[in-house]
Order: sequence, then structure tokens, then C-alpha cells
Amino acid sequence: MLGIWQNMSITFLAPNMNFKCVQPQGSNSTDIFNNQCEVIQNNSTAAPCTRWEYDTSETSRTIVSEWDLVCDREWLISLAKSVFMFGYLLSVIIFGFISDK
Repeated sequence: MLGIWQNMSITFLAPNMNFKCVQPQGSNSTDIFNNQCEVIQNNSTAAPCTRWEYDTSETSRTIVSEWDLVCDREWLISLAKSVFMFGYLLSVIIFGFISDK
């Protein structure tokens, strides 16, 4: 029963959060910040956003907000789930083999 809590913990530790791009210092008022992952600068070029502001009305801090696991880093959440499940698989095989001896 305790194993299910470990398996599902990443779901609660890394929930989907609302966020928006924070306007970088030194940018002028003609820059557009309506995209969550990019800022459109006055010369119509898209630059990646480097800082985000998170909606903390439902949760205060999560690993998503602490480590900025949004936009181009969102894949790290899936990687963490995959690595955990691979470790779980290895432990079942190894400890199953050990327990049979």
C-alpha cells in the first residue's frame, strides 16, 4: 500500500501550474509578453523567456516552481517519472532474485 504513494508522489509534487513570463529588466514597453515561453521583442524576434511568475493560489511551492520545470525544461518531469519506474523495475528484479536464494 505504501508503494502506491511513492509511485504517485510525482503527480502531487509536480502539478500543472499556471505561469507567465516575467518581463526582463531593461526591456522596453513595446515587447510583448503574452506567450508563456517566449517574449516577442520590438524588432519582431522571439527570445526565450528566462524567468517565470507562478500562480500560487492553489499551491505555494512545488518542484515545478522551484526548478522552473516549464517550457523547454518540462521534459524533466517525465524523465523523473521514467527514471523512478526504471529503478522500481530493477529493484523488483534484483530483490526477487535475492529472495529466491
